[in-house]
Parts: sequence; C-alpha cells; structure tokens
Amino acid sequence: MEKKKIYLAGSFLNFRDKIISELNYKYEFADPRKNRQFSIATSVVDDMKGVEESPIMLACFPKENSRGTMTYGEIGGSRAKGNYIIIADETDKRDEFLDSISDSNLNSIGDAINFLKNNNPGRDPLRAITKKQDKDNKLRIFLATNINYFKEIEQVYQNDENKVLMYGEFGDLNNFGNADLTVAHFPEGKDRDRRAIFFMGLSYALEIPSIVIDENIALYPPLEGLSKRTFPYKPAGLDYLVNLKSLEIQKESNVYYWVSKKYNILKP
Repeated sequence: MEKKKIYLAGSFLNFRDKIISELNYKYEFADPRKNRQFSIATSVVDDMKGVEESPIMLACFPKENSRGTMTYGEIGGSRAKGNYIIIADETDKRDEFLDSISDSNLNSIGDAINFLKNNNPGRDPLRAITKKQDKDNKLRIFLATNINYFKEIEQVYQNDENKVLMYGEFGDLNNFGNADLTVAHFPEGKDRDRRAIFFMGLSYALEIPSIVIDENIALYPPLEGLSKRTFPYKPAGLDYLVNLKSLEIQKESNVYYWVSKKYNILKP
C-alpha cells in the first residue's frame, strides 16, 4: 500500500529525526531540511511545494522555543489544499487561532507520534479552498492584519465602488477564495502577526498575490518568497493600494514603479 506523505513543519530543530525513525514504516516524509538552501526564493518554493503535495501536515512547536514564523505560512498553504493538519504544541500557551484551523491539537510531539501510529488521517477534498473567478471587475482586497492599521484605506475605499475590503476575522475560510489580493502590515518594533503570515501562505497556495508593508529594520527573508510586493514604509504601501485599479501586469507594474520612485524604494 502506498504510504501517505507527511510534511514536517517547524523550526530547524532535531525533533524531525525522532518522528521519522518511529513512523517511517507507515509514512513518507517531506523534510524541508533536504530542500534547496542556496537562496531564500528556492527554499520557499520547495517548502511550499512539499506542503501542498503532502496530505498530512505535522507542525511541531517544541517547548522553550518560540513558534516558527514561516511555519504559519506553511500551515496556511496546507489548509488551502484541504490537508489534515496536526499541531503538536509543547509551548506554555496554546494559540487559539491555530487550534481553530487544525484537525488535531496535541500537547506533545510524542502524542503526535502515537496519534499517527494509531490513526490514518488524510486530505479532505471537501475542505480545500477554491479560488473563485468573479464576473465583475471589482478588486477584492483582503486585509490580513489588524484593521486599525488600515483606517486610512477604509476611509478612501468607502467611496470607491470598484474595490471591496475583506477582513481576517471571518470564520468561514471558504470565503477567502473570493479575494484578489492579500495585504499584511507589520509595524516596526512589534512581533510579526503570525495569523497574517498564515493568510499569506493560504494566498500563495491559491495563487492570490500578497502585498506586505514591513516597517521592521531587520527583515524576515522568507516573507519575500510569499509576497508579490514589499514596501518598507506604510505611506508607500497605502499609496500603492489607493492607486491600484487592476492586477493586470502592466497596470499594476506602473503603479508599483510610480510608488517606488516617489518614495525612493528602488535605489540605484
């Protein structure tokens, strides 16, 4: 019988070897440590390909370590495909958001191993999210982060009949397939919103472009691999969103280069 494949998500710690040694009689594994590492772009492509092709996702958060940032993006990609998501969270405080979108929430990696030994989880096509093709010309923009960061956008768009704002709080993820563009904002000095990164991973798997406004001096390179455009200043990102009328490649590029020149983003 063909073995189901498990994608092992989480920081690059040594938990993967134990899981593989105990479960390789029953499962195959997509191990991101074996993916191409010579550039961030190729690593992200390989990681997300492994995520999408594995009917089971096991995301591990070992104790005394922070939850992996990119892991949330990988979980988003897995959720888009209807894969079975197992969370093994050994940290002191569980993430209610992760628990709400996963299929099994366990307290240790050992519990996850036992669960996989005794059960046969797999992908559920009915849970997969479908990207919808709308007949109208409205641009549906999904705001993945705190709406308070985007009050200016709300004020501008309330009079723009060609744009529709969607928000990251709805419970039915199937609605996400209506989005044309995802926007995430990471203010300087604050921990990057992992829920927003989940939605970026969801977008990536559905081929919905993501726009990132990241005001942190120390950038997080994998986000570049998930996003179409990245802006280092909020005013630049807002200017882009206000002036964006279409995602058609030439029209979108014209807006991006205009904003980049205005804010001196593309420096020679």
